[in-house]
Amino acid sequence: MERSADAGTEKVAMEAWRRFLAAWDSGDWAPFLEMTTDDFQFQFPVGPHAGRHEGAAGKAALEAWIESNRGVRIKGRALEVLIAGDTAVFESYGESVPPDAYRNFEAIVFEVEGDRIRAMREYWGLADPSPTGAVRPAIDVDAPQN
Repeated sequence: MERSADAGTEKVAMEAWRRFLAAWDSGDWAPFLEMTTDDFQFQFPVGPHAGRHEGAAGKAALEAWIESNRGVRIKGRALEVLIAGDTAVFESYGESVPPDAYRNFEAIVFEVEGDRIRAMREYWGLADPSPTGAVRPAIDVDAPQN
């Protein structure tokens, strides 16, 4: 099946991604949360928030996950971005500050509904990639995409 993204999906997904990275960098998650619907799907691969949580429970799980990560700082960057239909997939690399606590490749999926995101699903392995393993340049989310 071939799908293409409309400009609205791309605009919303890229703004959500900017806010997601800014939240990890600053610790201020309010701008990212403002972009989520009340009926939200949150999926996380491991730990106390593992699994897929739907609707009001999904929004609550997202907020609990954020609260459990207060004080954690991660610098992330998109390596590849694929947007099709109402879905955006960000293949990314993230590293904690300081870098000893976390370093991983991730796939983060946003589903867009109007001017908000209705789902966030995160996928990653428990790999220990070296910083030199992430040599591909990051996607500049502020630059026009082809």
